[in-house]
Amino acid sequence: MKESMELHLNVAELIGAIFKTHGEVYMSCYMSSWHEMIMTMSHAYCLKEDKQLAYYVMSDVIEFGLSPGSNDVAVQYLAEVMPLMINVTAGSPEDNGLRQTCGYAIGVTAERFPEIFPQFAPTALQALSFSIQAGEDPEEGESRGSCTDCCVAAVGIILTQMGDLYTRLAGQGESSQTQGVDILALQKIPFYDIWGQWLDYLPLKHDKVCTVVCISSNVVGEYADLLCCNCRRKG
Repeated sequence: MKESMELHLNVAELIGAIFKTHGEVYMSCYMSSWHEMIMTMSHAYCLKEDKQLAYYVMSDVIEFGLSPGSNDVAVQYLAEVMPLMINVTAGSPEDNGLRQTCGYAIGVTAERFPEIFPQFAPTALQALSFSIQAGEDPEEGESRGSCTDCCVAAVGIILTQMGDLYTRLAGQGESSQTQGVDILALQKIPFYDIWGQWLDYLPLKHDKVCTVVCISSNVVGEYADLLCCNCRRKG
C-alpha cells in the first residue's frame, strides 16, 4: 500500500511539474492522454489514493494549465471539473486532504477566471462554508488546520473577485448575461453577510501558502495586518 501511495504521488508530481514548466502548451497532450483516466479516478467510489491523485492533477491543470486567454478551453474544462470539486469540498471531515486540495483550487479558479466563475460562486460558497464548519479530520485532534485555512482563503478570494466583477458590470444593463457573465448568479451572493463571517476566521494560522494567496489576490485590503499577524509572530 505504501508503494502504491508513493507511485500515485510521484505521478501527480510529474504531471504537475510538466504543467508548471510548460503551462497551456501541455494541455492538448494532457487532454488526449490523461484527462479521461483522471476523471475516472476522481469517482466517489474509487480508492482514496486514486482520488487524491485525480484532484491534485485537476488543481494543477486549473492553476498552471488553463490560460485565461483560451476561454473556450477553460469554460469546457471548468464546467466538467468544478462541480466535482465543489461536491468534494462539502464532503466529510475524514476527506480533509481532498477538501483542502479542492478548496484551494476553487479559490484559484475564482482568481484566474472571474468571468467564468459566477455560475459556480453560490454553490462554491455554500460548500466552503460547510467545510469550514466541519473543521479537520477528527482523528487529527484539531478543529482548525490547513484544510480550514484553504477554504477560508478561497471564500475571501471569491468575495473579492465576484464583488469587483459585480461592481464593474452592474451599471451595464439589466441583462442576465453581461459580457458572458451570469449577473443573476452574482446577485445571489450576500456579500456583506459573508464578509462579516469571513473576518471571524482571521488570522490564518496553519497554511502560509493560503495566506500568501490572499495577499497576492488583494483580498485583505485593510485587513492585511490581521491576516498576517500570525506569520509575523512566527517570523
